[in-house]
Amino acid sequence: MNYSKRSEAGFSFLEVLLVFMVIVAMSAVAIPVFKKLSGEGRENKDRSNAQQLVSTFTASNALGVDWISLADGDLPQNVTAEPGSEECLAVIRALVKGYTIEEQGNMYNGQAFGLKTLAVPDQISAANYVALQGGNLVLH
Repeated sequence: MNYSKRSEAGFSFLEVLLVFMVIVAMSAVAIPVFKKLSGEGRENKDRSNAQQLVSTFTASNALGVDWISLADGDLPQNVTAEPGSEECLAVIRALVKGYTIEEQGNMYNGQAFGLKTLAVPDQISAANYVALQGGNLVLH
């Protein structure tokens, strides 16, 4: 008689526990890596938004658009402000609102500038990467 035979219809407790432990160990390694990558992704997005804001500011400023006077508040023309400051945010809000050149005889008449799709949280985050120096928006 062979008493050691038994029906093996499923997994033993030890096998299930071993698989569970492997999954937990892999998660312990993967989660911090994922968090770091997602943080870097947000930072890259904010830097990209800041670069678009500066490019729009510079290109339109060259055509005579005065974003400093379009910004909310009474900012001096040669304003200097640190990244993330209220002055930077005021200029960014003006850039997001946009501006259309409306001067008869100007070859750029009807040209619109702005970043209307930039959401408020993205504006605030991008403001940390730009500064105002002598009335110009620059990457910081």
